[in-house]
Amino acid sequence: MFTLPLSRQTLSFTDAPPYNLRREACRLSVAESPVLPYPPPHARPVCVQVHRKVSAEPKLGARVSCLSFYSVPPTEKLSITLFEEYAYDRLRLLNAIDMARAKGLKGADLEKGIRKGRDDCMPNTPEGARKDRFSHFILRLAYCRTEDLRRWFLQNEVELFKWRFVNNPPEDMNLWLKAHSMNYEAISKDEAARLREPLLAAFLARPHPKESDPTSLFDRQEHYKVGFEQVLDLVRQRRVYLEGGFAYVPASDLVSIVANQFRMHLSKQLSSMARAWPALREEESERLAGFLESLATQYVGDDYSQPRNGGVKVSIADLPMLSRRSFPLCMANQHAKLGETHHLKNDARNQFGLFLKGIGAAACMRPGPWAACRVPCAPAAARGAMWPHPQAGPRPPRAPPGQA
Repeated sequence: MFTLPLSRQTLSFTDAPPYNLRREACRLSVAESPVLPYPPPHARPVCVQVHRKVSAEPKLGARVSCLSFYSVPPTEKLSITLFEEYAYDRLRLLNAIDMARAKGLKGADLEKGIRKGRDDCMPNTPEGARKDRFSHFILRLAYCRTEDLRRWFLQNEVELFKWRFVNNPPEDMNLWLKAHSMNYEAISKDEAARLREPLLAAFLARPHPKESDPTSLFDRQEHYKVGFEQVLDLVRQRRVYLEGGFAYVPASDLVSIVANQFRMHLSKQLSSMARAWPALREEESERLAGFLESLATQYVGDDYSQPRNGGVKVSIADLPMLSRRSFPLCMANQHAKLGETHHLKNDARNQFGLFLKGIGAAACMRPGPWAACRVPCAPAAARGAMWPHPQAGPRPPRAPPGQA
């Protein structure tokens, strides 16, 4: 029997001779004999199963959907170099999202930060979609080990999914929802008319752009009736109307329902991966376990070892002028104290040194330029005469060697 992947056709020897199959460059495997003989005239026709390989590569210029539940892990081969590169790019993207959330950015500012990180690390191209799929499962392996790592990974992945869902085209969004059995139906016109006043009050309570008419926006939106436990974030923000244990969600907030499904699915996957991690760690102890365990503590931010101002070096003579015009307040204060006292404590000296490296003044940290800022040391005798210890008495004479 011949087996090839994908679409199937049933042929017989009377339909097509063996050499025609070989001419089509099909990979054949014979169950009974490695060599396929010509059948004798009286032989019964033998059925042959031919599976023609269909290319799954997207067409050139075709748009790739960025929405995914990451239910099926990839099975393609990946080199160690690409494995590490994909992991670092995903980590940079999630770190950018985490920094934006830590700064309290919301709305357009948060979307702008996520978009910049996505464009830099994982663009919406066929190669970017491949990187997105691989990198998600790589970081899932690295962040499944502890509860804190799982929480950090889950929060930032959900935020990335929300941004992708909101900025996805409507036709792609609807097809994706139907493919994942999320057939949310809007409430009927009769029920919408009965609940118009409380729904309108809940809709007007949320912020709207000044130039828009909230009432007209409400009339153009449909509402979905779902269980309140599926939209706890909207209930916490008082953005929905509750009745009988159900929340009436406007179409603009449908992302909250879908993101909650994504959160529950990813949380279960992380728990399953955490249980399987000890066996996987033992299996990959010599190859990938060390990299995955150290990935959560890797620094993937900007490289301050190289000058960031186009290679222009800053000399120590430029520091007074730069401290008045461009230094942040903390660094300007440290530079002023260094000029006054010719001394900085250890933590301040380390912080000021890293700042100088960041602005391209690493040469200022050498011993030569810093000599001008040092206080000349007096000889030991002079120091003893200038600052005698109040409790220090005359030192007894030292005993000769061999005598106690």
